[in-house]
Amino acid sequence: MGKFKRNGQDELTFDFFYAYAASYSFDFVINYHQATLDRGPQHVKTQGLAFDIKARLFDFDSFAPYVMGGLGFYRPRLRRQVGNDFLDSQSRIVLGANAGAGIDLKLNDRFHFGFLSILHVPFKVKQETQPSVRGYYLKLMMTGMFAF
Repeated sequence: MGKFKRNGQDELTFDFFYAYAASYSFDFVINYHQATLDRGPQHVKTQGLAFDIKARLFDFDSFAPYVMGGLGFYRPRLRRQVGNDFLDSQSRIVLGANAGAGIDLKLNDRFHFGFLSILHVPFKVKQETQPSVRGYYLKLMMTGMFAF
């Protein structure tokens, strides 16, 4: 979802997370994701590596709502219509920000289940001969985690 939606359809994708429990209330989270969203001859390809701080708001039994946010590296690429032609944007890695909120349900000591909504905002990717690549995307996710 988001501003990139005009260049591609929403689809199901996989994200990979690694979380380190830094304290009782805070986790350090690394997220890698990629997706290709097609809409006919136009498409959006996104890749991201985000580094976040996850803060649990409170714990109620095995239920824990949280907020998270941080910075990351993004590589958005577009094939879009410029005039009468479809052109690919140049592939560049840019810094970006993200913020989200979610809930976790601890099923036992090893397994967690939850939901997460996170907004990714890669900063503007300047192009030499085309309009800049700007956009954002919102991911709505079901999460399943295994603790080592």
